[in-house]
Amino acid sequence: MNNISAQSLIYLKKQGYFHILSHMGCSYYNDRLEKQKEFEISTFENANEAGIYCLNQLTSMAKQGLVDFSGEDSNNFELFVRSAKTFDFEIKKGTDLYDVLSTKAQTLFKSLDSSSGYGTYGNRSIAQELSKLISIVPFYEEDQKEKAVSSAKNMIKGICDIHKYSFGYFSGVLSGLVSFLAKEDYDYLKENVVKTVKSNKAHVRSSIFKGLIDSGKLDKKTARKIRSDASESVSLECVQYLFQRRIIYSELDFKKLFTQFGDSKYSSVTIYLAKTVDPKHLNILMGSDCYETKRIMRSRMDEYYKELEEKKTNV
Repeated sequence: MNNISAQSLIYLKKQGYFHILSHMGCSYYNDRLEKQKEFEISTFENANEAGIYCLNQLTSMAKQGLVDFSGEDSNNFELFVRSAKTFDFEIKKGTDLYDVLSTKAQTLFKSLDSSSGYGTYGNRSIAQELSKLISIVPFYEEDQKEKAVSSAKNMIKGICDIHKYSFGYFSGVLSGLVSFLAKEDYDYLKENVVKTVKSNKAHVRSSIFKGLIDSGKLDKKTARKIRSDASESVSLECVQYLFQRRIIYSELDFKKLFTQFGDSKYSSVTIYLAKTVDPKHLNILMGSDCYETKRIMRSRMDEYYKELEEKKTNV
């Protein structure tokens, strides 16, 4: 044991932490933790506690430079981020985890920005990792925001032209850049990206619209553009995403946005709304010609008025 170098011990430690995280959620592994606890071998109360402990240790090691997510430990970065989300690990400014993820995001963004061709095979993994971070931590240093805005404009153009088979790796990055630009230079985005969005393929339009929704800057005019999109799947995906991200908008603004979809020509959209909106807003679907939409509306309205009557009776 004395012959093992300090560097080797560090390597064994971090690999052990990554190994435990990789098995979190596996019922077999969780059962083993419980069995170990019976024999007082394990120091953890449960698998969740073990996962949080590993995340804390790896975060501390990353801050000390003992874990390098941009180098030898890059293969475990996705596991690290996924585990942080699984265990609801706090990602707030000022925390070690925030600093670690910000540093990684900045490295990835610089690498992608300096690339000669975004759609190259080598950039796929970079884009995939950046897409997981771009919406939760800054991908630029504070004194480099102006350069980041310029780079984002160029990168959006380049990503929009990527071949469909490679685009899936970049869709999250495109949405993140659109969201970022909407906050920093909305006039440019509106004139050069949103205004010409129809010239893009469906999968590109979807990512652009989702980025705009994420920014909190979606307006009624663009919501109407999404409602009238040439692709039913784009329209449906985006209205679903709007409901998922409703917390970003005030109650009044959210209502102004989702009501724009009430007269959609797509049955999948009106059916989704019929199942999802508050019963008191179902009147936005009154003009729908879709039988299933009307059936769901009637059912939900009957249930709604029945509940109101029961409340009156119980008063």
